[in-house]
Amino acid sequence: YFLIRYNLPTMNKQKYLYIAIFAAIAVLLIGGAIYYFQESIPVEEEQQEEDELKTWVDRGIDEEDFHIFQERIDGLLVEFEAATERDINLLLRLGNVYYTIGELGKAVEYYDDILSSHPNDTPALENKGQALLEMGDEEGAEVVWRQAIELGGQEFIYIKLSDLILEEFPERSDDARIVLEDGVASYGQTTAFMVALGNWYRQDGNLDRAISHYEIAYTLSGQSSPIKAVLDEIKAEKANGGR
Repeated sequence: YFLIRYNLPTMNKQKYLYIAIFAAIAVLLIGGAIYYFQESIPVEEEQQEEDELKTWVDRGIDEEDFHIFQERIDGLLVEFEAATERDINLLLRLGNVYYTIGELGKAVEYYDDILSSHPNDTPALENKGQALLEMGDEEGAEVVWRQAIELGGQEFIYIKLSDLILEEFPERSDDARIVLEDGVASYGQTTAFMVALGNWYRQDGNLDRAISHYEIAYTLSGQSSPIKAVLDEIKAEKANGGR
C-alpha cells in the first residue's frame, strides 16, 4: 500500500513531465515553421525581383520626340509588311528604334528575329549585347559579344567587352586584357586599343607598360591633347614612386 501510494504520484509527475516536454517541442516546431515561411517568402520574392530583367528604361524623351519615333516605327512596320521578301535590314532598323526609345525587350525581340535566320549577323549580335547589358543581363551580353568577335566584330565591341568584364567581373581582369590583345591581333595597333591597354596596365599597377601604350596612342592619335594629359599623369605617378 505504501509503495502504491508512493509510486502513483511519481508516475503522474513523469507523465506531466513528458507532456510538458512534448508540448514545448511542438511549440518550437510550429514556431520554427512559421518563422521559416515568414522569412523565406520575402527572400524568394526579393530574389525573383533581382532575377527579373529590365525590359524598358527611361531615355528622357519628351512627348513630341517620342511621337516622331513612333511614326518611324509605324512606317517601318508598313514597309516590312509590304516587302515581298524577309528584309533583315528593316528588322535591324526596327530593333534600333525600339532600343533608342528605351524599349529594350522589344529591341531584343527584333534582333533575335534576325538571328533566327541569320545567326552570324554581327550588327544584330552587337546591338543585342548592348540591349542585354542595359537590361541587367551582363553574362548574356558577354556571350553575345564574344560571338560577334568570333565573327569579325568591330573594334569597339572588343573594347566594350573588355570594359564589361572589368566592371562586372573584376576577378577576371586578365580576360579583359586578353580580349584587347585579341583585338590588336585582328585590327592592329589603334589609338583606342592602345588607350584601353594603357588603362588596363595602369590599373594593374604596371606603369611602365601603361606609359609605353599611351605613348603609342599619342603618336597614332596625331598627338591628341587629352591623351597627352593622361600620359603626363601616368609619368607623374611613376616619378612619385609608382612601379
